[in-house]
Amino acid sequence: MPTRCTAGSDCVVPADEHWILDWSPPELASLTIRGKLEWDRGMDALQLTAGCVLVEGNGTLEVGTEARPMSKLATINLTDAQAAPHAMLGSRYLAGKDQAGIRMHGRPLGTWTLLARDIAEGESELKLREDPHTLSWRIGDVIGIATTSRGQTQPYTITGIGPKGSNTVTIQPPAATEYWGGFRRLHSSGRASAGDFNRSFELAAEVVNLQRTVVITGPPNWDSSDWKGLHTKITGRGFMDARYVRVENCGQPPHQGRYCLHFHLMHRCPRCVFHGNAVVNSTQVGITVHGTHQARVSNNVMWNTMSAGVYIEDGNEMNNTFEENVVICMHEVPQVNPLPCNKGDTGICPEARRGCTYDMFNQGGRLGGFFVIGMTNAFIRNRVVNMENCFWFKGSADPMGRGHAAGKVCPMHLPFGRIRGNVCHDNRRFGMYLDFQQPRMLPRDENGFVADIHDPSCNCFNEVTPQGEDSGIVPANVVEDELDWHNEFVGQYTLSDVRYLRYVGINNMHCMYWKSSKKFADKSLHHVVDSMCINVPGASALVS
Repeated sequence: MPTRCTAGSDCVVPADEHWILDWSPPELASLTIRGKLEWDRGMDALQLTAGCVLVEGNGTLEVGTEARPMSKLATINLTDAQAAPHAMLGSRYLAGKDQAGIRMHGRPLGTWTLLARDIAEGESELKLREDPHTLSWRIGDVIGIATTSRGQTQPYTITGIGPKGSNTVTIQPPAATEYWGGFRRLHSSGRASAGDFNRSFELAAEVVNLQRTVVITGPPNWDSSDWKGLHTKITGRGFMDARYVRVENCGQPPHQGRYCLHFHLMHRCPRCVFHGNAVVNSTQVGITVHGTHQARVSNNVMWNTMSAGVYIEDGNEMNNTFEENVVICMHEVPQVNPLPCNKGDTGICPEARRGCTYDMFNQGGRLGGFFVIGMTNAFIRNRVVNMENCFWFKGSADPMGRGHAAGKVCPMHLPFGRIRGNVCHDNRRFGMYLDFQQPRMLPRDENGFVADIHDPSCNCFNEVTPQGEDSGIVPANVVEDELDWHNEFVGQYTLSDVRYLRYVGINNMHCMYWKSSKKFADKSLHHVVDSMCINVPGASALVS
């Protein structure tokens, strides 16, 4: 990278140039990349410091690749340096637009596992389900452990790793509280008609690794007066492929579009990937997929993301895959609903915040580990702990769509994609929350809009087709292999043409909350199949 980028300057990488970043330049007001900026993978602890970084035109930012990941520390520090605010992006951002490409690939590692045995308060050795050597964890890595009691938890530092096959690490400080691990055997001698019950379930704390070699950071904002952190965004016809990156001190509430990792109106974008990242301390959402299709969001860890860990925004988003992500709030779950906040988009309400509970955009009822308006996506083996709600599929929040999809979709009636193997525990209100969803047969165009929405006979508005047939989805949508424990509710108010298959609920206050439904359009008979609800008085009764 040429030394002509001087302190406080608005530095530009011209469209016909390829720069190598092999030194840490002084703090820039802004950096605009129209050519290519490539991080030197052989240099350790380089830092790029600027008020904002914009990749535009056909520009490329490359910090490692999938084939050649960045194994040394690389830091992008987005500061309060005075650059003129961008009309669309505002300030303190890393963003791409037009046909820009952003590739950031840190050192690969296993991003999370589960505890394999209980840990008592004061203990320093953890036994993990997977071998930390196989996970590529290292001494000095910062990890987080999810609560299993709705209580406060915290990050820890790995100070030792046991021999291969022992699956153990030592931590400092010692465990601040008890954490559950491994399987719990639930057994009882039932009534004569029911017989004995004897089953084991893996009710275990998630252990997440928060360490990454590529770091996007800025001034801490979690406890600041304005909560303003950095944000990242890709929009246009290019792509962002971010893997094994840590994004911290991010989010700019209450402004829409200012999130930690954000696919913004990318349309069909199979090259758009967020994989293996750690989002830490966000004051407004961890990952947002907005007006984008066929993207992959997988194996990410969201640690302290206010309002939502993952947000699917407008309602037209289709065929994206959300797989094996973990959302954890480390703060004690509030015992009551947060206070109302009526400042709209003009300001924030610190008095309404409780832990990670804060209504997105100051609009009531927009918070959850996954807050979903776009229904037709795959949600597979994700986990949410200690949020206000786990999964909230809330088409009723924007019944005719939002933003660019307003008036073009009907989210309450959009079919679900595959929902399988998700785990919700220790959330204040709902685990799986399907709210008022009533999926129907709807024609969709390539951008996810309902093709006949301007026709009064559209199934968005009618329970019965003009031919007199039930407009419900055929075959029915299915929620498979759901495991919910230690939540207050699981279920919905009104739900039709959706079946629970192999659902297990353990020690929820309401194992299945369901007010109304109807007969299935596909003529099926059963709403809940091969499922079980288990309540054991007293947490200690679960230990055997």
